[in-house]
Amino acid sequence: MSDKKLVSVNPVDLLDHNLNLELFKNLPKKQYDDLKEDIKNRGIQDPLHIRKIEDGFQVICGHQRKLVAIDLKLKSVPCIVRDDLVEEWQVEEQLIRDNLNRRHLSDPEIARVSKHLLVIEKAKSKQRQIRKPKSVVEKLPTQKDKKPKRSRDKVAESFGKSGRQLEKIQYVNKNATGTTKEDWEAGRLTTNRAYESIKNSKQKVEQAEKQVKTEIKSDNKPVFNKVNENIEWAKWSWNPQTGCKHNCSYCYARDIANRFYKQGFKPTFHERRLAAPGNTKILDKDKKVSGINNVFVCSMADLFGDWVPETNIQKVLDVVKKYKEWNYLFLTKNPKRLLEFKFPNNAWVGTTVDYQKRVDSAENSFSKIKAKVKFVSCEPLKEKVVFNDISVFDWLIIGGQSESSKEPAFQPKWDWVESLLFQARKAKVKVYFKPNLSVRPKEYPMEGV
Repeated sequence: MSDKKLVSVNPVDLLDHNLNLELFKNLPKKQYDDLKEDIKNRGIQDPLHIRKIEDGFQVICGHQRKLVAIDLKLKSVPCIVRDDLVEEWQVEEQLIRDNLNRRHLSDPEIARVSKHLLVIEKAKSKQRQIRKPKSVVEKLPTQKDKKPKRSRDKVAESFGKSGRQLEKIQYVNKNATGTTKEDWEAGRLTTNRAYESIKNSKQKVEQAEKQVKTEIKSDNKPVFNKVNENIEWAKWSWNPQTGCKHNCSYCYARDIANRFYKQGFKPTFHERRLAAPGNTKILDKDKKVSGINNVFVCSMADLFGDWVPETNIQKVLDVVKKYKEWNYLFLTKNPKRLLEFKFPNNAWVGTTVDYQKRVDSAENSFSKIKAKVKFVSCEPLKEKVVFNDISVFDWLIIGGQSESSKEPAFQPKWDWVESLLFQARKAKVKVYFKPNLSVRPKEYPMEGV
């Protein structure tokens, strides 16, 4: 073609395109060495594609070949001058598609590249509209007409993905934080699992926000708040006490309270809400739903914090004892305070163990507590935890960490989870993995041998 001229250029005089440096990493060492050996033996068989710019020539396709040529101290390399690429989006598209033909991209790389391809597709679509003759009258679509592909689907095809898969990749790239993002970018966490983990964490926070709004609106006639389907072990929440002084850096409840409560996260007792168990009714259609009678008490507080007056805690327990049709779940980071109270038979009592330092206090307290069900929640599991005697509990919950204003989302390492699982299995303790726990083993034969 007349608009594609073959020339020879000294590789040191070739300028890089910023998009190549931004989107595509240099080849892994083995691939680079193989390419270098091939060029050393046979020369550059596939000319580089370049364009003329004000400062000289810029590489469009062949960035790695240019680096090898410089490494081999070649004085000239064959190049095709692409005068046919007029618009900047045309140059970028050529650059991207050349790399796609030569590389297998990971999902994090696809997220970056697809963002640019979507912009290019929109530019192409706009240009097609401009070029379309004004006299052309669009015919009305019929059943036989194929629905035109969306830009998203066209871009997804470039990577061998569906439009839905590409949406998930972009969602994870935009919303992943902390270890979730690190594990995803390192290939230790698949896009689907990262997507589910993020969605579950966001739903958890959104549900908590919804519950708080409902509580505030219904304080004239308090009722329990329904929780979403992600919390299978309790269908309701009840917050006669709100606020906490533990000051955990990962606490998302504090963020929500500071947004919606006038008193913020300051410990506050809501006497009026003690009427909620008597005001809440289960619909006939829901009576056979598993866990429909389970109520999570004080999702926005630690009822057994040292700052909560004994009389207020007893008021809550008196209501629990009165309304026997409900099953109440209590969770605290201050297990020693539990020893001060007698729990009705319709109460499940639990404590949080997020770090190893909480183990001794939890075990010492729960070896003496009398309750229908005693459980330990390792959510979020922040480090490897080893119990001396996990059999003092009936139930073990393990979960990841939702994002908060002070900390990003966090996934525990699989060997931490595996260790807890084996401890529980050995002691015949029931195990529950929370929906926001996405970590899993990913091992290969001969690895580390």
